[in-house]
Amino acid sequence: MVKSGFAWHYTKYLPDYEEYATAQKTAGLQRKGLWGMPNVMSPWKFRALSPTNRAVEKEFAVKFATIQEKVLGGNAGGKKAALFWLNTSSNSRHNGTCRMFQKTKRGRMATANEGQPCGLCGG
Repeated sequence: MVKSGFAWHYTKYLPDYEEYATAQKTAGLQRKGLWGMPNVMSPWKFRALSPTNRAVEKEFAVKFATIQEKVLGGNAGGKKAALFWLNTSSNSRHNGTCRMFQKTKRGRMATANEGQPCGLCGG
């Protein structure tokens, strides 16, 4: 499953399994499974979100999949949609290259017309 990109190598419990680490890195470089999706979030990071943010993440993922299906016909062909992280405390929007992207506890995925652009990345 890790080789196919449909499972994570959970280093907390399997830190010395080099085979899994290599398989995950290879799957990521080849954009297989999970790694072909934009803004992949690890399960442990997702579980650390507040219940409200989890619901927002799930809702956003469903909406994004629907939009992607309509726009790209279900085949992303290596293209990525522009997704942003909105810090709901400061109302700042960060793009995927920003060091603040998905780093705040109070935040959610957003579109390009939500919030104010970040002063660093221009989100």
